[in-house]
Amino acid sequence: MPLYRVPFFLIPDENETQPTPSSKNILVVGERNVGKSSIIRRLVSNTFSLYHTPTNTIEIYSAGRHRLYEIPHNIDFNLKRYIEASIILIVYTNKNRVTAGWWEAFLTIIRPSSLMEVYFVHHEMTRGTSDTSHRTFCVNALENRGFAHLVREIA
Repeated sequence: MPLYRVPFFLIPDENETQPTPSSKNILVVGERNVGKSSIIRRLVSNTFSLYHTPTNTIEIYSAGRHRLYEIPHNIDFNLKRYIEASIILIVYTNKNRVTAGWWEAFLTIIRPSSLMEVYFVHHEMTRGTSDTSHRTFCVNALENRGFAHLVREIA
């Protein structure tokens, strides 16, 4: 019988307190090299790094009462448990967008009963405008631009 590994954050811990209703699990997804880690660093610690380190596993960050999960593009969709999601941030650039096939596979690992909000985060170096009516936000992690609207919306 094969041994299945489950990421540690999906295993329930009897000592762990239940999250409060106001806490949120925020999943950050997108193609490779779109700036998911840079956006998370800005949201969590208001910092930016010039060094690029590819994300190969699911990374977890704490931001106050919320948890941010960085989902790498090359995730194994054969997880044995679901991920609970409150908010999904889809990060893209003009060159890199999530394909429909990847999105369909990604939704298979999200708990079907999750009530989630989906936001599109356009990460570009050029100036862009946010369109909150369509839940699209333009941000620039290097220059720390565009985050106020995004934070206000997801908080």
